[in-house]
Order: sequence, then C-alpha cells, then structure tokens
Amino acid sequence: MTETLSCNSCERCFVPLRGGRRLYPARRLGIKVAPTYWWDGLRWHWAGTTATTRQVAAIISLFIMPLAILHGALYLNLWAERPEWLSPMLLTALMSLLTIQLIYFTCWDFDFLAKRKS
Repeated sequence: MTETLSCNSCERCFVPLRGGRRLYPARRLGIKVAPTYWWDGLRWHWAGTTATTRQVAAIISLFIMPLAILHGALYLNLWAERPEWLSPMLLTALMSLLTIQLIYFTCWDFDFLAKRKS
C-alpha cells in the first residue's frame, strides 16, 4: 500500500508495494508554500515545494526591496541624527531578520501546528 513519486535526483530503482500509484505533489495552496515529500518504501525524499515561479520571484523581491530602500536611505543620509551604535551593518541584519520573519509568517504553511501530538 505504498504510494510512490518519481524522483529525478535518486539513482535507486524501486518497485511499488501492492500496486502503488504514482502521485504528483500539490501545486496550488494559494499564497502558502509547503514542502513536499515522497516515500519510496525505505525513506522519505524531499520533492521540492509547492511554490510557483511567480511566488519565488515575489518572495525574493519582497526580501530585497526593504534592504534596497534601507541602503538608499543610508546612502542619501536621510537619517542624519542616527545614533552611532546603530550602524548600517546592524540595520541591515535587523531589517533582514524582520523581513524574512514576515515573509515566513505570511507565506509558509504551518503544517506542524495542525499535527496532533502522539
């Protein structure tokens, strides 16, 4: 009763148990992005994500855009009274952390919250 998926990255051939059927990963989860895996009878293989090309491009641009705006503001010296300890390196790290967390909470599928504890 094993359901299998074709893997392009593995060289191992396997025979599905009990007439396993070929599965295709889900491609549309709305704005959410989730990892997909498949089972070959021995172990799980990572099959990619459900993100489309447009979603990947949007995630990358939404990550880079605030950093570009921050560096533009620092280059133009728009915040002249900035404290000395608040360096451009620290601002970049903070902006990167906040942006990636915002993208993660907006786009990633929280399947670990839905699983019941055994």
